Order: sequence, then structure tokens, then C-alpha cells
Amino acid sequence: MSGHPGVVLTGGGSRRMGSDKAFVLVDGRPMAIAVADALWEAGCHPVECQGGDLPGLASLGLDGFADEHPDAGPVDAIRTASARHDGPIVAVACDLPYLDAATVSAVIEAGSREQRLAVATADGHHHLVVYVPPDAVASEAVGASVREWVSGAIGVPVDPAVIRNINTPDDLRRDDPGR
Repeated sequence: MSGHPGVVLTGGGSRRMGSDKAFVLVDGRPMAIAVADALWEAGCHPVECQGGDLPGLASLGLDGFADEHPDAGPVDAIRTASARHDGPIVAVACDLPYLDAATVSAVIEAGSREQRLAVATADGHHHLVVYVPPDAVASEAVGASVREWVSGAIGVPVDPAVIRNINTPDDLRRDDPGR
């Protein structure tokens, strides 16, 4: 059990999907719920959402907070969420519906051990499952891409199938050829 707050990043524009990814059903569950469950199962507490359709998230039973600067991107959303808490947080993109507690725990363990920013990696890429120690998002990082922000982070190798994100309707069809 980590006891760190878990934050589901739900404020993106979902332009490629064409509808709010937080509410897209994968295996019969909204993606935001799948990610929140992985955080809960990894021991994160509380689990909350950052940005997006707050009334819609509340209808799913999820607590949410408005982005300080909507459309500023995930690094700013993480900074906003981190400012609400005294210690480290764990932030995860809402479009990772196959995420599991073991993956979240591995990222937490790596970051906690060195009290440094840690990020899930697979196939040579960073994926938005991050352990964020206090002050890891300086105001000058706002506007930076995730890639720039995590460039000096601890990379935590994880199973690529668990962190495969769903960004487009085609990604959904690949998961369910009947669609």
C-alpha cells in the first residue's frame, strides 16, 4: 500500500477520439474508472481526477478538480494536482484502461526509493504513469511536453500491453474486431 494520492488525468481534449476518453467504454467500463481502480488497488488514497467533465466524473463516483489552466496540457495538470498535496502523488493518463496495480506499484517503488520523478517505460517510450515527488513540477516546466519533463526521470520498464493507450476509435476496434 502506497498511501500516496492517485490522480487520473481527465482534462485532455480527446480530439483524436472524437469524444471524452474518460467516459469511453473498454470492456464495459469507462476508462477513467479502469485507471482509478488500478490506482486504488495499488494502495493510492485518495484517488481523484484532474480536469475535464467534473459533473460527469461525479456521476461515475469519482471526485474531480478543475484544471487551473485548462488546455495547458498534462504537465500543468500534474502541477495543479501536486500543489493540493503535501507529499508525492501518482499521476496517470485516463487512456490506459489495461493498467494494473502491479505496474502502478513498480513506478511508485522506483520513485519512492530515490525520491525522484519516475515514469513507466516500454518499447523505448515514456508512458504517463508517473510518481511525482513534491516540487517535481516547477513553474518553468509548465508548457513543457511530457517527454521534456520526464527526460531526467527514473525509467521503470513495464509490460507494454498494460500501458497501451486508447487514443482513437481505431484503437478501440483493434481491441474488439467486432466494432
